[in-house]
Amino acid sequence: MKTSLKFNLSRVYDRVLVFLFVVYAFYGLVPFFTWDTYHHGILKEIHGIDIRTLIGLGSVALTGLYFVIRGKIQCSQTTVFLVAFELFSCFVLRCVCGGINMHNLFHTAWIQFIILACYMILPKYMQVNVYKAYYWIFAVTLIVPFIYFVVTKIGIHLPYSELQSYERIKVAHHYYYKHYPFAVQIANHAKQEIERRFNGIYDEAGRLGTMAALFLCVEGFDFKKNKLNLVVLVAGIFSFSLAFYVMCFAYFIIKNIANRNFRSVLIVGILALCYVIFINIPIQNENLADIQQRITLTDSGMAGDNRTSDRYEAIFKNQFENAGIMVKLFGYGSGAIGTIQNTRLIDGSSYKSLIFDYGYVGFGLSILWVAATIGIIMKKNPKDTAFFISQFVMYLLNVYQRPTVFYVPFLFITIGGSFAHQYEKTMPLKKISSAESMKRIIEEVFAQG
Repeated sequence: MKTSLKFNLSRVYDRVLVFLFVVYAFYGLVPFFTWDTYHHGILKEIHGIDIRTLIGLGSVALTGLYFVIRGKIQCSQTTVFLVAFELFSCFVLRCVCGGINMHNLFHTAWIQFIILACYMILPKYMQVNVYKAYYWIFAVTLIVPFIYFVVTKIGIHLPYSELQSYERIKVAHHYYYKHYPFAVQIANHAKQEIERRFNGIYDEAGRLGTMAALFLCVEGFDFKKNKLNLVVLVAGIFSFSLAFYVMCFAYFIIKNIANRNFRSVLIVGILALCYVIFINIPIQNENLADIQQRITLTDSGMAGDNRTSDRYEAIFKNQFENAGIMVKLFGYGSGAIGTIQNTRLIDGSSYKSLIFDYGYVGFGLSILWVAATIGIIMKKNPKDTAFFISQFVMYLLNVYQRPTVFYVPFLFITIGGSFAHQYEKTMPLKKISSAESMKRIIEEVFAQG
């Protein structure tokens, strides 16, 4: 009886820890209910303390207690190396880039770095369950918003309230959100076409499209294995996110070429022909016409690559490219270009932001850590080289348009998905579906209540 009770408590503990990791990552996607404009920030802060920070601290504390209860941490030498490499890189980013500043050792930004380190030393089955539960929450929270999206597009009016953005630049450009129960839709009285794009519970369709592409590439677009993949695919398509289309196309090309699937050469040729036809035919549908315009190639790249603006490029050129060697190596420090953008209301989101803040050294370290992590996993699974190469390329494409370093919401997909792929190939995973796992987590948390 005591053994059974101990086993059940251990399972509850495992699931609570997984739940905290997942909620921390999900909060990082900034869904609308975490904004300070949503009911005065009721789910953002508690007495001035950020809720995500509290969740992060809880995750770290429970991880420590997890290993205290079990008596030891079982980590391979490669895991120890990766954790040490990550923490060293984060030290450089926070305390060296932009000038030596040891006060940043006590900044709350360290919480996400420590959470990532904690995640790396968890048992493999827990790492995999974090990924699966994370994906389940992402996919399921798309369903109700998409129903609203379809209903409104066929002309049925649904009552809504207006919700302001948490970003000053969106407010300045008169963007707001139509708030429905469990969903928001970005809107602008002067740009009604923006409502054609599905953004679910997030601030913009591009964020949803990026996440959908990252998850689908990990899942391998396998609609038989997981029906939720179809939900995510449909949501990604109707986000009309250029990042979604580019990343999915790139994944298809990379995986087939890496697998030496020579039929892919023919397929690529057909797709290229379809592309040429698509961008040259007159299209009446406004959504398709918008995509057609954005994927047209110009002398400066893809026409729809709107991650930067002329004012953004001027800042980068004047203050970084014309700066001294130390600035180029170590940048101006975390958040430097973001502060300038917020002050001057300049839009832009590019890998250049990382270079501006952290220099080439900091930027290189963040990329190198992901490459090392995926490379080590790939070395243990040489037959799946195509999968791991595709994941690294997806990560680079994401960084290109969403500049982040050691950012948990994205790395739980790229790294967590790689762990899941590795683990399911080498040993049987606990036969608990992601949906069932999350259901049990919630039930058992409240049962302990």
